[in-house]
Amino acid sequence: MATARGDQAAFLMREQADFETPAAAADGDFRLLPFYSISMAPTEDVTEDDAIVGDAFPGEAVAGLRNLTGDITVPLGLQSIGWHLRGLFGDPVTTGGAPNYTHVFKMAAIPVPLLFTAGISHRGIDRHFRQAPVAYSGMSLSAQKDGQRSRTAFKMLGSVEDKLADTLDAAPVAFATDTVPVGFQAAIWKDGANVAGVTGFEFEASLGITPDQEELNQLPTAASFLDGNWSLTGKISARFRDTSWYDLGSAGTLSDMELRYELSATLSIVFALHNLRFERVGVPVPNGDILTAEFGFRASRPDSGESPLTVTLKNQTASYGNP
Repeated sequence: MATARGDQAAFLMREQADFETPAAAADGDFRLLPFYSISMAPTEDVTEDDAIVGDAFPGEAVAGLRNLTGDITVPLGLQSIGWHLRGLFGDPVTTGGAPNYTHVFKMAAIPVPLLFTAGISHRGIDRHFRQAPVAYSGMSLSAQKDGQRSRTAFKMLGSVEDKLADTLDAAPVAFATDTVPVGFQAAIWKDGANVAGVTGFEFEASLGITPDQEELNQLPTAASFLDGNWSLTGKISARFRDTSWYDLGSAGTLSDMELRYELSATLSIVFALHNLRFERVGVPVPNGDILTAEFGFRASRPDSGESPLTVTLKNQTASYGNP
């Protein structure tokens, strides 16, 4: 008997219209999305009834609440990544024309989370699952100089997973040639200028939405997703060459940072973080090697008309709606 392999799994997604209605299965209607790992899986809290019946045996096992949460780690593909960014930030402002487009994603002041139907097909053993609805609740990205293709993790939450007799889509639509930047192609900018001496940069953006497991809906699954608030945190690692990062934390000066992957004039992605407040931390001396220090940061309230995080994506994809 065949055993499922991770590299034979296909991950499919399509936006759905409302919380109660999953997208219908149909060939050519779903996106086929590359991924490195998926941890989004259902859980159930099985409890024990403590009714006293006159013996020492365990009580009846009682089915509890069911939740669906986890992460999906995906390539920072400069075509496909826009699908996930739209899932978290909503519709971008898109300009340009064939073949080159610019998509600008921002944290919205009043976010409206989009809902999706996700499918996981284990092709090697012909077994299939549907998760619906699911929503994006956050993302994290870490940049360092290496020879690995860059990747990012998206936090997901959902309501129900069902086993299906067949795949949601036997002919899903993949994105065009999906160039993925390599770690050494990253650049860090601060307040409009390239910064030297940086050895690592990472951030996490969270929308904070949660499943509603309090509203009575006669089901063990969430009745809806509850709105949350944006947060943006991270840290930078830098060679200790002067006290510029130390001074930022000491003075409480707000700064803007950018993480850039610019492969060409028409193929790039830039993450612009606004009004960052750095922590005041010291520089330890753990040994006799080159000294590097880490400085954490948190986004402060943005200036009027600004967003804590803006992502500008230049590529050859016209739209990130359903196929």
